Amino acid sequence: MIKQKHVLIINGLLVAGIIFFIFSRDSGKKHEDTTGSSSIVATYSPANEIQKKDVGKNSANESAAYTRQEGADNPTDMSKRMTVIRDLRENSSPDSVLELASFLDDQETAVAEETLDSLGSIGLNSDLKQMILDILIKKINDGGYGHRGAALLTAATLDDGKQVLSVIEKYASSNDEGVSTYAIRAISLLHSEDSVPIIADMLDKLKSSDDIRTAFGTLATINTPEAIAILEKNLYSGEQALQEDSAWALSLSKSGNHVEYLSKAVASDNLTPQSMAVIAKSQAGPAIFANLLQREDLPADKITKVLGIMEENTILAPGAIRSETAKIIEPLLDNPDPEIQIAAIRALGKIGAPENKSSLLIPKLQSDNIQIQKEAVSTYAQYCTPDTYKPLLNLFGHEDMKIRRTALLISSPFLNKSDSSVLEEALHQNDPYMSEQAKLILDKINK
Repeated sequence: MIKQKHVLIINGLLVAGIIFFIFSRDSGKKHEDTTGSSSIVATYSPANEIQKKDVGKNSANESAAYTRQEGADNPTDMSKRMTVIRDLRENSSPDSVLELASFLDDQETAVAEETLDSLGSIGLNSDLKQMILDILIKKINDGGYGHRGAALLTAATLDDGKQVLSVIEKYASSNDEGVSTYAIRAISLLHSEDSVPIIADMLDKLKSSDDIRTAFGTLATINTPEAIAILEKNLYSGEQALQEDSAWALSLSKSGNHVEYLSKAVASDNLTPQSMAVIAKSQAGPAIFANLLQREDLPADKITKVLGIMEENTILAPGAIRSETAKIIEPLLDNPDPEIQIAAIRALGKIGAPENKSSLLIPKLQSDNIQIQKEAVSTYAQYCTPDTYKPLLNLFGHEDMKIRRTALLISSPFLNKSDSSVLEEALHQNDPYMSEQAKLILDKINK
């Protein structure tokens, strides 16, 4: 029995030894296959890892290097490749840039774009800008590269000279609309005076309204005579969209020459209502209208027309612009011409400045011109509050039915016992509306 046990034990040890031998052989083959496989990151290898350890790299760098190798050993796993790219981004060096460059041809768009973004970040925050620019320009010049446009935008963020502009000029010669979009966006990042002729050549190829606005906005920012000449030409264009986009570009700033060009255009009667609206709502709007209205040679009919443009379009502008525009109108409230006064009162009301303008209108409520009074009482409605309603009481007995009824209507929410005597007088008027409303209000305040 004991002998049989010994035999079983010996047999068991032999089987275990055979299993261990087979496992060790297979494991070795797997290890050999892994270390011998091709890597996405061309400059990385286990040998490099050993060298890093030999020169005393710290444990954090060793861990990051292991992550890169893991990504290299899993080329079909996009998340691993993205991890590699992000790791390289944080360890900027010439070697990292070269490793990143190997991902530019990745079939996954997200990987290629992450690579371009990482290269751009390194270029902006290190002395490797020129090295990265050279890599990107080589890719842009490669007609078969699938991400030329994105590479062009990245290069434009890094370039401070003419290197990228010469590439753009060649790139923009394509009739492909997508190519033109990338080209004009890249030009907008450069803000180079040398780009004006290129933009001029590209305008006919631009189909998207966004691209045209980008081109016009860039020209307005460059602001050279050549750039402004292109905008001015389109400002008087018979094509509504081009005129509107040109007006928008010129109204982006309060630059003196922009204001002058747009003032002339508004006075010329050649602008469409849409272009007028763009100007009225812009940052430059108040300066443009002030420039026009302060001209001594501007006839009365032109002044009233400009006021009409302001009242129709400025209501949609931000509060600060409406306030500025209202201040421009205020001096016209005392213009000797009654028609200009009426137009100014109406525009003041329609613009809707955030500030209460009732103090400016009180003298107009007592004007000897009934048309001025009508416009003033109508505009006063938006400024009528418990603190400002009292001047309207003087109009309850006005000879004009519209004026007296409007005065009572807009002041009625604020009437109280202190106004009883005025309401008693209104009771005895021949106007049924006035007497009926006065009675209702008196009954309410005397309860």
